[in-house]
Amino acid sequence: NKNISEVDLSSNGFGDEEIKPLGNLLKINDSITVINLHANSIGSEGTKALAEALKLNKSLTQVDLSHNKIDDEGVKALAESLSVNTSLTSVDLAMNWVGDQGLEALAESLKVTRTISKLDLSGNAIGDQGVK
Repeated sequence: NKNISEVDLSSNGFGDEEIKPLGNLLKINDSITVINLHANSIGSEGTKALAEALKLNKSLTQVDLSHNKIDDEGVKALAESLSVNTSLTSVDLAMNWVGDQGLEALAESLKVTRTISKLDLSGNAIGDQGVK
């Protein structure tokens, strides 16, 4: 449906397996600009599926992945996709399990991407090493 531009799937209890089909959809969709996946149970595998989709998707501008179970492994995949995505401007990763290694991967991808203007990492497990 070309009329749908925003999708809110927050607080549905979606885990990795439920998110994988969404990743496949986002690979070919060109009308959705905002997706809200706040407060689900998305972990590394689900984040990897979304990251693969973000490498191809050219319509999404905002992704809310806050309050999930995304760790460094998932964020590394996401960071790789941000390096090639040309449409995302806002990524919310607040209240996940992102640590120093995840932050380091994101910092490297932000050296390349020019579209991200908002990145929320509040409430994660980032320590002193990650901020250096």
